[in-house]
Amino acid sequence: MEKDIFRNMMGHIKMSSSCEQEILRKAAEFPEQTEKITMKTRKKHSPVLVAIAACLCVALVGTVTASALQDTGWLVDVFSSGRYIRSEAGKDPLYQEELYSVTEEYICELQNFKAEGKYAANVTPVGAISDGQTLYVALRYVLEEEENVEKHVSIWHEYEIICGNERVETSGLCGDRVLQEDGSFLVWAQFRLEQPLIDEKVQVEMTLYEYRLLLPDYTGQIGEKCTLSFTTEVTQRAKSISYAVDETILREIEGLSLTKYFFAEQIELSALYMKLCGDAGANPYSFDIGSNAVITEDGEEIECYLGDGITSLQNTSLFFRYARPIDPETIVAVKFGDQVIPLDQ
Repeated sequence: MEKDIFRNMMGHIKMSSSCEQEILRKAAEFPEQTEKITMKTRKKHSPVLVAIAACLCVALVGTVTASALQDTGWLVDVFSSGRYIRSEAGKDPLYQEELYSVTEEYICELQNFKAEGKYAANVTPVGAISDGQTLYVALRYVLEEEENVEKHVSIWHEYEIICGNERVETSGLCGDRVLQEDGSFLVWAQFRLEQPLIDEKVQVEMTLYEYRLLLPDYTGQIGEKCTLSFTTEVTQRAKSISYAVDETILREIEGLSLTKYFFAEQIELSALYMKLCGDAGANPYSFDIGSNAVITEDGEEIECYLGDGITSLQNTSLFFRYARPIDPETIVAVKFGDQVIPLDQ
C-alpha cells in the first residue's frame, strides 16, 4: 500500500530543466566526492514520508529557482544589454548567479506606483536597485501595435528625486530599453546621486516618452509623455572604499605634439560605481569606451563606462558605472588605457 502511494506521489514531482541542469552542474563539480557518499540510517523511514519530503524539497527548490530567475532577469538586461555594454556573458548561468549574489541585498520594490498620460496603462513597475548613492530603476513598457506607425519608447530627461523631504541633486542620468521575448521593453534608468541618501524612503518622479513615426516615409513624428511617480526603500547601503592617489593619467596623441592629462587624487569604489576625483588639464584625458576597468584580486578586469563628458576643470569628479556590480573590497587596481593604478588601503 505504502509502495503504491510512494510511486504515485513521486510520479507527480516535476523538476524544471533549469533546476535539473543546476543539480547536474553542481554534481559535476565534485565527481570524486559524489562517488564516496554513503547513506547510513538507524531505522527505516516510511516511504510516504520520504516522498512527502521529496515533494517539499523539489517545491522549495523550484520556488527559489523561479524567484531567483525572476529577480535576476531584469538585472541581466540592465548590466549586460545596455547602450554601453554588449556582452554574451548575460546568457551564462554562472554570470547570472554571481550577479544576483552581489546585488540581492540592494534590490528594492517600487511602491505607490502611479502613471499619468495617454499611454499610462502601458507601463508597469519591475524593480530597483540602489547602494545608497546610485539608483537603478526598471520598468516594463508595452508598445501597442498600430497600422502604418512605428513606435519607440525612451527615457525623458525630466525627473526629480526626493529624500527626507529634500530634493536630491544628481550628476546625470543614463539608461536604455531592451526588447523582451514577449515584445515588451525593459526600460531602465540609472540616477547618479551627488550625495549618499540620508533616508531609507526615496520618492521618484520621472517621465517616459513614446515616439510615433508615421510610415512609410517616417514623417509626422508625434510624441506623448507618460509621467511616473513611485517610492522605494533603500534598506541596505553598500560598502564604499576611498583611496588617496597621486597619479597623472596621460595619453600621447599620435601624429600630434599633444598629451592629454588627468591628475587623479582620489578613487572611490562602491558596488555599482567608481568615482574618480582630481583635476582635468588644459587638454583633458579621453576616457574612451572599452579602455577603463577595475581589476579584482583574481586578475579579472571589469569594464567601467564614463557617465558624463569631461571638461577642463579643477576639483572635478567623474562617475563610472561598472559593466556588472562587484564587491569593492575585491578590487585591487584600476586601469585607464594601458595605465594601471594599484590601490593600497
